[in-house]
Amino acid sequence: MAKKRCTICGKLYIPNPHTAKIQKACGDPACRKARKRAADKAWLAKNPGWTDCRRVKTQNWSRDYPQYWRRYRAAHPEYRRREQQRMVKRRVLCVAKQDALRQNPVGYLREISRISPKTVAKQDALAQKLDGVIDYLTVSAHVAKQDRMAGGPARM
Repeated sequence: MAKKRCTICGKLYIPNPHTAKIQKACGDPACRKARKRAADKAWLAKNPGWTDCRRVKTQNWSRDYPQYWRRYRAAHPEYRRREQQRMVKRRVLCVAKQDALRQNPVGYLREISRISPKTVAKQDALAQKLDGVIDYLTVSAHVAKQDRMAGGPARM
């Protein structure tokens, strides 16, 4: 069988004989994941109302079966333990983010402002507000440092 070039990494690969005509990516897990992400994004672009429709259906189902999860957890203790462990890990990550913010708020906000134009809607307004906050924190930290050096009361 003829080799094909992966659209993700660019390497040559031997395609699966059953799907050779339509296969776009090699078998590398990172390439498969990237290809799936792209395919999902394209599908959602073609079906823009799907997410909202799905949310409404899920909400209606939850309203019609309010005791479902309580009964499921009671019948599946291993699921309950797994979820508790997952939530503990999630909470630890949230606390770690808070610690990073407390230790270096200006650096943390600068990192957010560097990333946010690519990921956040209404980017210009957010970037301007974030820049203002960063400027304020930088100036107030500088003034507090000067006051401490001069022997005056620390402000901040």
